[in-house]
Amino acid sequence: MFISIEDIKQVIKEADLAILTGGDNDIIFEKINFSKKLIASKIQHRYDPNQIFIDINSWQYAKIYSSGNLVQYTEPAYVSGVYAKDDRVSYCGYIYKALNSSKSIAPTDADYWERVQIDSVDIKDKSLFYCIKQAYEVYPDNTEIWTKGDNRDSLIKGYCIYIAIYELFTRCNPRNVPEWAMQKRDEAVAHLDRISKGTDTADLPIYTDTDTGQTFVFGSETSREILY
Repeated sequence: MFISIEDIKQVIKEADLAILTGGDNDIIFEKINFSKKLIASKIQHRYDPNQIFIDINSWQYAKIYSSGNLVQYTEPAYVSGVYAKDDRVSYCGYIYKALNSSKSIAPTDADYWERVQIDSVDIKDKSLFYCIKQAYEVYPDNTEIWTKGDNRDSLIKGYCIYIAIYELFTRCNPRNVPEWAMQKRDEAVAHLDRISKGTDTADLPIYTDTDTGQTFVFGSETSREILY
């Protein structure tokens, strides 16, 4: 999924989100998917949605990743029990690695555990990382393979979030959408409409014909399949 629930929660309070959805996360994903398709329909005349909509994946140790892949890194939550050296767990919002084997010793004990870090910066549970080289069985704290951060386009990410939030409000009460939500959505759609008409541009990957290697020129579009 290009946008996560955590992204939505950066803009709207969790309690308000629960009211809008009744606690049903599927409704959130439905609106995210709607906003993604709306944006794609506006920009696909010139820009390539397949390169723009980078999905967030849950990190898995035994999986091959390619350059540009984006993952949300977490580990199983710590539970009281037996752990071996180098085991990893999430605890109180951080990732910990076992220094020694232990039994029922919490990760706060520095004799047995250490926080996973990059350049002395703690890695929090569900931090985002993107791959810079092909990776297999390499943890995201390896800076030769992974970069901590978000490589999604910030403009499109923001538009997707605000359109989805607007749709969540209209689902409950179309007449009671907050002014800020309506304004953000209207600004996003207005810009996307200008892109669709060719009167405005954005710093986004240009659509390239995979058969010819040629970039697409506005006004010469041929039919093609857009993947989501």
